[in-house]
Amino acid sequence: MKPLITLLVLLAGSWMNQACNNGTNSPASPFAFTPTPTNIIPPATPGPLVSLNQTSWLVSSAPQPVAYLGSQQYIDADIPSNNRGRFYDDIDSPNLDFEVNTSTAVPWGGGHIYAQTGKASDAVNVLQFPYAYLSNATWTGLRQVLSASGMNFSNVQYFQAWLYNDGVDKWIMFDFGVINESTNGDPSLDSDNPANRNNPNQAYGIPTFYMAGTPWFYGGAKTNFNYAADASGQTGFIGLNGEVSQEGQNNWDFITQNMDGTGILNTTDAYFEYGVRANWTGWQLVKIPVNLTSTSSYQATTTSGISYFYNAVGSPSPSLIRTLRVWVTGASATTTHGVFATDSIDFPPL
Repeated sequence: MKPLITLLVLLAGSWMNQACNNGTNSPASPFAFTPTPTNIIPPATPGPLVSLNQTSWLVSSAPQPVAYLGSQQYIDADIPSNNRGRFYDDIDSPNLDFEVNTSTAVPWGGGHIYAQTGKASDAVNVLQFPYAYLSNATWTGLRQVLSASGMNFSNVQYFQAWLYNDGVDKWIMFDFGVINESTNGDPSLDSDNPANRNNPNQAYGIPTFYMAGTPWFYGGAKTNFNYAADASGQTGFIGLNGEVSQEGQNNWDFITQNMDGTGILNTTDAYFEYGVRANWTGWQLVKIPVNLTSTSSYQATTTSGISYFYNAVGSPSPSLIRTLRVWVTGASATTTHGVFATDSIDFPPL
């Protein structure tokens, strides 16, 4: 019987050791498990992660018309009127600006896990996107350069993001690939002086009043706005004095439209697009299996019941993903305002 006793002792020791290694203080049944709170999903295998740092985002060029949403050309949902669209809500008081929110006092504060547990240790910073004057004919958006040379998404399995929605029905759009660098219709490359690359000019921001001749040209007085001139002399609104603006002013980075590093304005649009119908209130995980080989648009529903559509603009390649654009448009002709937010956006690989 001694060999059997020895075996039982060894198995018991292994069981105790496993329990300790799992962070428990006492042995548990080998069939027991620790339940996970609803919707708190363990992190996926790390993929190309999107920065939630405010200064990583700058104003974007306008999206191409979306067939699934009526193929209309969008005008800006903007502050001030007819100026370049910004994520800003001047209807609520106090006004809300695009920024990293560290407070848990707002409904979206602290992130999706904190929303369920209420534990201070679970709170994370949240990137908030306020909007105003939004309808199905208007848009506003920002972009982030993921890689100037281009990332390879051939092995990406999912697009996923934790999104807070304010209950207002809208479309939140995610475009990734090669995106037109001209944010204002100006044929010149708008950029801080290259000589300032190591010591950026903090007063510079990408000019964002559209050029004359574009559908969004603003002919009104600009004296009430903070603006600067680009290399071709075109002046543009660059945000509010002293703020870390969406145009790049005061963010301590070298600001340029040049997303591919060539020094030449690239007006090509070749990107993949996922549009998410955001009609819920609170936090939701949006997890979409990507199919970057499809050239046909389609509509589908996630396993959690969220409607979305896929669209390919131009001739995008999964091996050339430079930029992510996040933009929003309304779901009806009714003008709305509010805020959505995220605490993570990523692309887990196969």
